[in-house]
Amino acid sequence: MANLNELTCLTTAGNTGVGSCPLDIKNIVGVILAPKGYEFDVTTPEATMLAACLNASPALRLYPIFDLENLGDSSEALTVQTLGYGAKHPVREGFNDWNFQYVAGGLSLHRELRKFNGAAWDFYFVDAKNRVFGIMGSSATKIKAIPSTGGFFWATPFKVSDGSKITEYLIQCVFNVKYLNDLYAFVDAGFDVPTGIYGIESVNLTGVADGTSGSYDITAKTASVGTNLGDIYPAALAAAGMWIATNSETGSTVAVLGATYDATNKYFVIACDKTDPDYPGVGQHIKIKMAAPATLDAAGIHGYESNYVVIAKN
Repeated sequence: MANLNELTCLTTAGNTGVGSCPLDIKNIVGVILAPKGYEFDVTTPEATMLAACLNASPALRLYPIFDLENLGDSSEALTVQTLGYGAKHPVREGFNDWNFQYVAGGLSLHRELRKFNGAAWDFYFVDAKNRVFGIMGSSATKIKAIPSTGGFFWATPFKVSDGSKITEYLIQCVFNVKYLNDLYAFVDAGFDVPTGIYGIESVNLTGVADGTSGSYDITAKTASVGTNLGDIYPAALAAAGMWIATNSETGSTVAVLGATYDATNKYFVIACDKTDPDYPGVGQHIKIKMAAPATLDAAGIHGYESNYVVIAKN
């Protein structure tokens, strides 16, 4: 209860006993970018976090960055004013300013991470003991992402290899010191977080109408280095449920009847239902993409999301 004209002066002390199992943050191996104000329930952390990483809406996803291999700490020291007679008075604490080096993903990942620069994303940290750190959420079972308010996330320009060291890819996380010092919350995830949850890789689709009316030849390659997914998932992606077709002009869904893989030409043949009332008419186009990330993941196609390819209907 708050009382008018009353300061709480006699309870600003903390107990100093030390138990047999104190909390100690180990080396940080992962940063998870989260939408502003995001929190999740820790009752089933693995399933909950993975579902968030695969959310169909990019604005609502978690974006994990793992295999961090080096930490640089440029956090500000306490600002202290020294008065004329020598007395010292603390003025303010600064912000934590951490940068992490990663190797896995290289320039391909770095280009994607730089898309977060300047945007208001909060973050969780994952330490080597598979503990996820944030702040207290809206209930006793929820952990909220550390606010970046007043700070930021930034993927800095890389430092090229000089022959004596590898190219350095760095990310920077700046945030108020009060969050991990005074307001922290954590969950011992109970699983290997860097392998249990994962980010999504972008896939570029290209395609043409083939010789059969209602049929389209679609090539799926990763956006980063052009790996053909037909080489990796020739059987798993050869299923109607792994593809979505819509009428480009109306946005209505068009039924997909089947999908087969042409191993010679390395493309998937997508057969759409021409009797579907939403099938494009004369002069219209069809849009085809892979299924949502969670749908693909359930079929064993882990961590992919494609663009739409637009093709004149045949």
